[in-house]
Amino acid sequence: MGYPLRCRATSAGCALLLITTMALPACRKVKTGPKGGATASSSSASASPESSASPTAQPEPALSKIEFVAERPLALGSFRPVEAGCSVDRIGDQPAEKARVSRDAQAAMVGWAGDMEAGNVPPVVLLELVGESSYFVPAFRGFARGDVAKALGISGLAGSGYGTLAGFANVAPGHYPIKVHQVSSTGDVTVCDPKRSVQVD
Repeated sequence: MGYPLRCRATSAGCALLLITTMALPACRKVKTGPKGGATASSSSASASPESSASPTAQPEPALSKIEFVAERPLALGSFRPVEAGCSVDRIGDQPAEKARVSRDAQAAMVGWAGDMEAGNVPPVVLLELVGESSYFVPAFRGFARGDVAKALGISGLAGSGYGTLAGFANVAPGHYPIKVHQVSSTGDVTVCDPKRSVQVD
């Protein structure tokens, strides 16, 4: 099932519509456990692929599973690429640069993303698996990343962490580079390449 988005990327209310139509269905907390993989943590993540900052331990909020879907949200129709400003740190219990997942599995995908030019954190973040067919999933904000703010010298990135418990049932087997999309409160869309990928079996 796709996302019922019918707003333009330039409209002021687009980010709020993204939040309500994509994020709210998955806001219900689920029980977590060492085998469930239903928590998101960035405690072992570095601030960026180029950063040597010491990671800061983070809480592990409970997440509900959201499936990747092949329908591209209309709000992402127009965007500007940026060279820096995001990272995918872990996929499940694996470092993102070596991640491999099964289609019948779920995996917490955690990292950080921010608008480096504005020095702040857009409210909406989505992850894309890029391939012949691309797949999208929303992530949740609100995870503290003081390590990112300190490493980059941008205090506005202290809340730049994100996390999602992603399902891969709709994803065709293959190797997928990952892109991180962000939507500001005014509808401005940016896309960042964290130089990470995942193998889906």
